[in-house]
Amino acid sequence: MGPDGKALGKPVCSALLDPQFDFELCGGIVRTIGLPPTRNRDKLGGSLIADSFSSFGRECGVPKSGIHKVVVFYAVRTENVLISRLREAVQAGFRVHVIGTTGLSDNCLRVIRELTSENVVVLSPNFSMGVHYQAEQCARLAARFPVYEVEITEIHHHRKEDSPSGTALYWARMIANARGHVFEQVVKYGRPQGKSVRNCEEIVIHSQRYGDVPGSHQALFASGKEKLIVEHHTASRELFGFEALESIAWAHGTWLSNARLFQPPGGLTETEMSEKGRLAKIHRMCDVLDLPLLQELDV
Repeated sequence: MGPDGKALGKPVCSALLDPQFDFELCGGIVRTIGLPPTRNRDKLGGSLIADSFSSFGRECGVPKSGIHKVVVFYAVRTENVLISRLREAVQAGFRVHVIGTTGLSDNCLRVIRELTSENVVVLSPNFSMGVHYQAEQCARLAARFPVYEVEITEIHHHRKEDSPSGTALYWARMIANARGHVFEQVVKYGRPQGKSVRNCEEIVIHSQRYGDVPGSHQALFASGKEKLIVEHHTASRELFGFEALESIAWAHGTWLSNARLFQPPGGLTETEMSEKGRLAKIHRMCDVLDLPLLQELDV
């Protein structure tokens, strides 16, 4: 979904078509309404292009009994489009979803949970493994230096609509949780005009938009005597495409291993029901990459 997107859609499609990886690109869903399903050798490697999941499901060549094994990757900008397409995909029988849309509201997350209670979903603000490694460093520093002041700065290209970035929010949440603080009570966005005294518990996020910057993030921890900096700079959007494959593979494997639990209703045992409850949630990319660490940090 969204294969033409410069920031994420095209890099992910290119990675899926790379022969060094064991993936198959079934095709893409585009915004052009009324477009008949078609194959164009110059786009998506000749894979199917359609304007809806229903028409895609009919024409993609995957048997109807196997459509639930296809992973849908969402590279769309707005949550309204995301919800609309996600609902359409679920109704068409798709059961495995990886979402790259950022800036999602709490209400949007609630709707996603409602729509995908019988599905596997992975949601990530950033598919770079380096970003998640640095998020871990932020959490460790926050716990080790609980009174250090924190300022997070993120820079992106001028086309990015949501602010602050999902990655900045992710790092801020890791820091707040590592210190035992309520995220909503300590996070601040920029500095208000006029006079205000800084609370040492505040996590302040600053956003900059200019040029064609793929993504740059910095978390600064400072005391009166020193400052510690955690940084991540993306040099190319190709990074997002190749590392998104990690989420796609994990989501696919999780579905294949537990698909029976998601099929209605099946007389599941109490243990199986408990397992279903554990799986039937929105997994974040950090869950996929390092569950033991996150359990240790309780984030």
